[in-house]
Amino acid sequence: MSDDVELADVPALFERWLAGRPLAERSRREYARNVRVFCAWVAETPDRAGWQGDPLTDPLARDHAARDFRRYLQVERRAAASTVNLALASLDALYRCLGVLMCGATSRRWRDRGRWMRPGSDGCCARRRRRRSARGRW
Repeated sequence: MSDDVELADVPALFERWLAGRPLAERSRREYARNVRVFCAWVAETPDRAGWQGDPLTDPLARDHAARDFRRYLQVERRAAASTVNLALASLDALYRCLGVLMCGATSRRWRDRGRWMRPGSDGCCARRRRRRSARGRW
């Protein structure tokens, strides 16, 4: 995907991307709904100035936006843990659509550490690559 994606265009772009994925219709619907909520929240939040970048393209701003969105769901909306996890899985899919990898968005490792694992770090991606190469797969 290109770097010049406008926030208002993201939900439609994401829904088109989801159509080509092997997901149940309900999963597609919930993922799309969560991305619409996230985009509306990003457009309205006063925290945006503190991210120092565009959460659609800048990795650090993306991390801060996801962290703040998670906090918004938990504190302000008092969402259940399963709802928060679904929203984070939706963000993971969104950033895959945009070509930005967010590894382990809903994994226990992410929740315990409270941060995104960076590709190539000594995190889950590196271990996964080592396991696959040891098995003769990539």
